[in-house]
Amino acid sequence: TVRGSRSAARLPPPQEMAYSEFIKQVDQEPHALLRVVMSNGRWDFLTVLPAEHPAPGRPIPAEVAAKLPPKLAAAAARSEGGLKEARFFTRPYPATGVDPSVLTMLRERDVLFRARGTEAATALRAVAFPIAYIALMLYLFRGMGGKGAAGTAGGPPKPGGP
Repeated sequence: TVRGSRSAARLPPPQEMAYSEFIKQVDQEPHALLRVVMSNGRWDFLTVLPAEHPAPGRPIPAEVAAKLPPKLAAAAARSEGGLKEARFFTRPYPATGVDPSVLTMLRERDVLFRARGTEAATALRAVAFPIAYIALMLYLFRGMGGKGAAGTAGGPPKPGGP
């Protein structure tokens, strides 16, 4: 959707939006939500706003805005300064789970969403590669020691000398 504007500038840090405001946006303007990433206790989302909106954001270049869905293109035509991308987050209720009715609403309105991996899975991924690498090195190099510690290096000892 708005990938062409990624290299222009970094987005400012996300601002918090009330969960009720998020639900209202999903219900009334789902076309403005570009993606929603759900994690335990926090949902991050990227949205398109008019440039006049007070939230900090990054301007969307005209060539990218031309490729947006028709409803967003119409919003760009109404806005004097064009459109901008803005990052927000919300803390869903209940914080311990995802309400199935919200998932149904997101699906019905064609809002892209995904779940972020749990912290345990993220931590496991961070250490899995080094552990696998060390295990592979130990496996490959275990036969290269000459078996000196086993006392069999070079065959049986010769009588009368070292």
